Amino acid sequence: MNNENKSKRQLLVILITVILLCLVILFAPVKYVFHGEGGRTRAYDNPREHNGLVPEIQWGFVLQRSLVVLLVGGTLIYIFRNKK
Repeated sequence: MNNENKSKRQLLVILITVILLCLVILFAPVKYVFHGEGGRTRAYDNPREHNGLVPEIQWGFVLQRSLVVLLVGGTLIYIFRNKK
């Protein structure tokens, strides 16, 4: 396999990795939180359960999914690197 073909594969992997990362961030899971008196908070999955709910992105899930995408993408980029 020539180096030009490997470079094209690396660019394709980078493009797919960036697209997947964008999708992970755009479709991040949301938890609806009610901030009560005295600093107490309560989380709901369904916003119809209570009035005054505020949507909060679950950044822990986003980080976990992003790390998986980055590890797989980085591994594929490393596999398709140009060996000199």
